[in-house]
Amino acid sequence: MKKKLWLLFISFCFLSCSREKKVEIIEKTTKDTISEEKGLSYISHNIKLSMIRVDDKCGEWGGDSDKLIFYRDTIDNKALFADYTKIRLTCKRLIEDSTLVTRIKVSKKAERLIVESVRELSKIKITRKNYASHSGLYNMIMLSDSSLIVYDFPSERWRGFEKLILELKLSRFTE
Repeated sequence: MKKKLWLLFISFCFLSCSREKKVEIIEKTTKDTISEEKGLSYISHNIKLSMIRVDDKCGEWGGDSDKLIFYRDTIDNKALFADYTKIRLTCKRLIEDSTLVTRIKVSKKAERLIVESVRELSKIKITRKNYASHSGLYNMIMLSDSSLIVYDFPSERWRGFEKLILELKLSRFTE
């Protein structure tokens, strides 16, 4: 009887060790950046990804905002494009001045930065303690089918988004 228990215990140890390695391998592959062949394949001609950042220049009235919308032109089009809108707010009179840049071709490096930005904002949201506020930074990521929404207010500086704007060569509009 003791031999059977030892045999069962040893086989259980071997099985659990091999399972742990499999889980480790799976976690490692999912943490890697997006694969070159798939890219951001969920974004299509009818499902768009929006990324929005609003600063707190005017306190509770908000401030300047940057908005990026990523999309594809057609069903079979592999190229990813972005539209960029910059809205500058004058605090004394609450007057808006906007800039729109359309059909920016997104590079592979920019695609990786999109994924990095989504991960960063998700981490900021999930690790910060919630508190009530009437002003502050506002950051949001949303897919047009609402399958992914990360809304963070009050938020922190979103460095991944800033890197993405630099990569898309839109920094001349953010000044």
